[in-house]
Amino acid sequence: MSIDQISFLERAARYEDPTIEEKWQRVVDDVKDEYLSHTQHFPWIVGFSGGKDSTVVAHAVFEALLDIPPSRRSRPVHIVSNDTRVESPLVMSHLDDVTARISMAAESMGLPIKVARTQPDPDKTFWALLIGKGYTPLVAFRDWLKGIRNDPQMRQAIRRNGKLTFAASGKHIPGPFTIQARQEILKRLLQVQEKFGAELISNEELELIYQTWATELQQETGAGNG
Repeated sequence: MSIDQISFLERAARYEDPTIEEKWQRVVDDVKDEYLSHTQHFPWIVGFSGGKDSTVVAHAVFEALLDIPPSRRSRPVHIVSNDTRVESPLVMSHLDDVTARISMAAESMGLPIKVARTQPDPDKTFWALLIGKGYTPLVAFRDWLKGIRNDPQMRQAIRRNGKLTFAASGKHIPGPFTIQARQEILKRLLQVQEKFGAELISNEELELIYQTWATELQQETGAGNG
């Protein structure tokens, strides 16, 4: 084998696909970077259904927090599940068991993690709206949100930690929704609220949303002027 062939093989070895352990460590490191970000300090709300995707996310949050010194675990994390009132009793039993285990684990490890469960008011449940009122706009709005979540035109290229991120496969991992996309989401939500005839988003929430937008736009302007 020639020297050139050996050199080529050495270079190829350096660029071989990372192991599953290396991929997982990158995920945990990304979660740590987001948690320790200096650009925002809001509490985290982690949606949890008990399925494989949300379980992996919760596991990554646990590992990331355990790798952060206790003195820097300043942001509370809320792992929130929802009782939609239409789930199978077997599903809810599983969710009860898993969330109880998560709560006990977080407490025993001294992590700033709280577990919560939400459910709609009786007059806002799926069956009360669909069968009682024959109402579908909320379902349509949910389906529209699901449809736009992976639309690159609706998402920022840069994540909140200031990084342009790619998966091991080379696929771009998008950042949050653009300001324009968020404005469109709010516009549609307010339209649904008007048709619904009851509050879906409070004035307090609206005020916080507008403040967040103003802060981000000021940061963008400052970066542009810099």
